[in-house]
Amino acid sequence: MGRKLLLHPSLSQALSAFTNISQLKQVHAHVLVSGLAHDDFTSSRILACAAVSPVADVTYAEMIFDHTKCPPVFMFNTMIMAFERISQPLKCISLYIRMLRNQIQPDKFTYPFLLRSCSISNAPGVVEQIHCHVVKFGLDSDVFVLNNIISMYTKCGGLNCARRLFEEFPTVVDVVSWTSLLTGYSTSGEIDVARQIFDEMPCKNTVSWNAMISGYVQCGRINEAWRLFSEMPEKDTASWSAMVSGYSQCGMCTEALKLFKEMVAAAVVPNDPALVSAVSACAQLRALEEGKWLHDYIERENFHVNVTLGTALIDMYGKCGSIEKALYVFNSMPERNVMSWNSVIASLAFRVMLDSTVASTSRLGQAKTKAKPYLVGQKVKPLKLDAQDRLGI
Repeated sequence: MGRKLLLHPSLSQALSAFTNISQLKQVHAHVLVSGLAHDDFTSSRILACAAVSPVADVTYAEMIFDHTKCPPVFMFNTMIMAFERISQPLKCISLYIRMLRNQIQPDKFTYPFLLRSCSISNAPGVVEQIHCHVVKFGLDSDVFVLNNIISMYTKCGGLNCARRLFEEFPTVVDVVSWTSLLTGYSTSGEIDVARQIFDEMPCKNTVSWNAMISGYVQCGRINEAWRLFSEMPEKDTASWSAMVSGYSQCGMCTEALKLFKEMVAAAVVPNDPALVSAVSACAQLRALEEGKWLHDYIERENFHVNVTLGTALIDMYGKCGSIEKALYVFNSMPERNVMSWNSVIASLAFRVMLDSTVASTSRLGQAKTKAKPYLVGQKVKPLKLDAQDRLGI
């Protein structure tokens, strides 16, 4: 079955030919023994499965590539894509240079992944050099390549270059081009320019609306973000998440929780940022019952509690005074970081300090002695050490 799918006319079908890397290696061995390795199509499919399929092993793919005498452009593109996926930009650039030295002309599939790798390295100079090559090979009018150049310029701080390129091809640019430029201006803080671009767009998709809403949220203009959100013809998870997060970040926690509940009622599945923001809103409001409802919802819907979400739950329970629940979440987390530990220690320290304060107040009342506020701070450090002792650290 795997061998038949490997040679399927559709590459996407071929990439699902194997369920594990061992099957791929067995078929590869058969290809080598039978002499089919000299067939470019078969070798290219083997490489693609090793490099970018669900069972990919990039090290094994690199070995196949290095043992290929004259790799065609498809193989180079495949390896550039593979290294871009695992965030190795220098390998991508090295392959591109090797490609040119072998006198293999890049095509329109070479540059998108090569350009994306530049955003990882944050190297605007490299983007400019690659742009020159794109022009040299006559691929600058391809919309897929053009959009990636615009996107990379915006991510590497080259907004002026992105704008000039955008205006140079008015008949080529599409909604992706417009959205990339809009996002570049909004993330750089030029939100009014971004809004002007948004208003001039001949057509908008959900990503365009979300980019503008997120831009307003980032610069604290939450009311304008809400107006746009209300006007959206169609909302997705990212739209709801941006607004919930925005309200929570601006301290409008009641609004954040209300909107989160509307999101759930609308059968929109929240993403991690929305969940974390809603939990944070509960923490800021000290709303224990709302926090418990939210935690029950997370468990009922089988959301994965990652480090960030788990730490937010610990912080929420700690600030609401439910130390037992904070410890339950902490002990249930498969992975913890320093923030997780800090949150649970702070929760325990707060509980110990509260108990100590109640006891001290009682004794002070009996002794009819006036408390000295500056002494409270002096107690925090030993109380935190007591909390650490309870955790056994």
